Formats: sequence, C-alpha cells, structure tokens
Amino acid sequence: MEHLQEANQFLEVMSQLGSRLGPLFLQLPPHYSPLLLEDLRAFLKAWPPQARLAVEVRYTGWFEALHGAQAFVFCHCPDERLDPRLCREFHRRVREKVPSPG
Repeated sequence: MEHLQEANQFLEVMSQLGSRLGPLFLQLPPHYSPLLLEDLRAFLKAWPPQARLAVEVRYTGWFEALHGAQAFVFCHCPDERLDPRLCREFHRRVREKVPSPG
C-alpha cells in the first residue's frame, strides 16, 4: 500500500512523545476523491489502533451526501482511531456543504 511505510516511520518517530502524543493529522491531497474510498479504508485498517488519527478530506466530492455517509463510518470506527472532535467538524461541513480550506 502506497505511503504506509512512510506513515509507520513517522509514527515511530512521533511515538517518542509517549503519553504526550495526541491525535495525528492526515491531510489528503485535493485530488483524492471518493473513488479512492477503498484505498483510504485499507490505509485506516492498517493504521495502528493505539495511534489516534484525524483525516481531512479536501476534494469537494466528499461533501456530497453519499460520500459523507461513507466517511461517517470512519468517524465512528469501534477502535476510535479518529478524533471525534474532527469527525463532528467534518459532519458540520457535510451538512453545510463547506469544503476544507486550501
């Protein structure tokens, strides 16, 4: 899977922060569309459960109702890999159809 090795290396370095490590932030590129949902799902499944992760989608198609509903699943995954505060912000943007800045 593309970029997983680099992400794991980054996580290894950041894990030196121990209990001070908060959620990590993954900003997807502007061209990363909902057509890549399975790629994102595979990446998140491979992500270590002990590391909380916030994901920012910027492609405007993610804010359409169908894809917003699919992304909702990521925000409520049982092992809480995603930060719930950012999930609430994502859902506000879906409701208001506000794309992420950038």
